[in-house]
Amino acid sequence: MPITGIPPVQQRPLPGTEKEANKIAPILNTQPLIGKQATKSAVLQKISTAKIIHLATHGLLYGFGERIPG
Repeated sequence: MPITGIPPVQQRPLPGTEKEANKIAPILNTQPLIGKQATKSAVLQKISTAKIIHLATHGLLYGFGERIPG
């Protein structure tokens, strides 16, 4: 469920994700988008022709404990 009006929360980098991306990329015969390379436009361009997409992301659950099913 999208929530509007809540500013984005800055998260710490996920440990090991750059190493993970660099290990997976050759298997998929591609170059990973890492750090400043992973702009919205670069991601959308790659997604338009990709058969497989691997994303390492944070997940936030707003309303946890407020009887909202997860």
